Amino acid sequence: IKNQSSNEVCNIHKPVYVNLDESVQYCIGCSPSSEYKKAVYAVHQPELTVWLSKIVTIITSLLDTIEIARQNSLKAVLKFYLL
Repeated sequence: IKNQSSNEVCNIHKPVYVNLDESVQYCIGCSPSSEYKKAVYAVHQPELTVWLSKIVTIITSLLDTIEIARQNSLKAVLKFYLL
């Protein structure tokens, strides 16, 4: 967007070396001679990673609370109609 957007290139996405199922990350010097691949991941600054982790924890807690309330409401309705 003219006069709004920065011309800076995004540097969040970084190539990393991982095993074939992407469960282990290797540094360039530690990668095995075979059975690894190069993948691109979003690598956020540590402060953002901590913030995102806190947000995920809060949202997960809220969803758990909503599910418990939904189950309790359903039990109350069933109890009312089955008596």
